[in-house]
Amino acid sequence: MSSTRDIPETTDAEQLPLERKIELALPCKERGDQCVRKHRYADAKRAYDDAFVFMFCGRDEFELLYTREQRRRHRQHLLPLHLNRGLCKWKLGDHEAALWDLDEAQRLAVWLAGEEDHSPGSELRRLGHPKALYRRARIRMERVQAALRKDRRETYWDDEQALETLRACHTDLTQARMLAPHDAAIPDALNELELLQAQVAEARRQARRASRALFARMRFGDTAPTKVSIEKKNAGKDVSETDPDGTLPPVPPLERVRLW
Repeated sequence: MSSTRDIPETTDAEQLPLERKIELALPCKERGDQCVRKHRYADAKRAYDDAFVFMFCGRDEFELLYTREQRRRHRQHLLPLHLNRGLCKWKLGDHEAALWDLDEAQRLAVWLAGEEDHSPGSELRRLGHPKALYRRARIRMERVQAALRKDRRETYWDDEQALETLRACHTDLTQARMLAPHDAAIPDALNELELLQAQVAEARRQARRASRALFARMRFGDTAPTKVSIEKKNAGKDVSETDPDGTLPPVPPLERVRLW
């Protein structure tokens, strides 16, 4: 089995033929898979990193020296490495790096589906890879949840960006369900997404109410009338007492001004 000590310099790895690269990378991938099953994500990530070193090739090598079949085989082996390393980075809390790996997995899956021409199911597979879509959506949902918790501690957050992110999550999960209709985790994630969208919408409404209240205080000062104080003041009075001539102008509506 290969170990870190067996990894050649990058320039040496570039010079290896593709079949030898795959032969060296496979034990690293298998070691990483075993670590993932044991939830040892840091060890798994290191193993996948080793596999990537063996699989490395420069752009010129890929485009000029590899045949079409070799390019396909190379990317077939890179795809699960990106998927699994993205999972490890997600579990280790490195969301930004995890999203990069999952984006790469998506790109490779779409490319491989395009190489299949018109084989049965290739049109659907051009949506990408269900695991990449699912994991990407999950990570983005977790980031929105973290932002929502900050909002509840009165820390600034961008609710517009949160809603846009959740729309992207819905697209990813919908496509993942099309690709893997029997995966029970995907509809569960869609249900969680619906609840999260409702929470963000409610936080958005609360922020708007707070903004209007702040604007009222800035306009009227601390003595700004409230609905409760007006109702108490006018209790037992008819309209003729509060406005005997009926000439008081209506209070203009507050403008919608965002103050952050």
